[in-house]
Amino acid sequence: MKERTAGTRELLGVCVAAALAFAVFNMAAPLVPLMLLDLNASPGLLGLVISVSALGSLFVGIPGGVLVNVWG
Repeated sequence: MKERTAGTRELLGVCVAAALAFAVFNMAAPLVPLMLLDLNASPGLLGLVISVSALGSLFVGIPGGVLVNVWG
């Protein structure tokens, strides 16, 4: 039987936590426009809120990709 390498259990825990966080964020995302419309927000504000979310992902994703390439 093969022995597991050190950190396998911790890596699995981090992967499960990341998957749950991703799922929760994506389940709540469609509700944001509905909540803003319920608060009588303008269509421009609605677009701004959604685009800021996408820009945040972009600004975190690019440095994250560089770090993955550097540290492998």
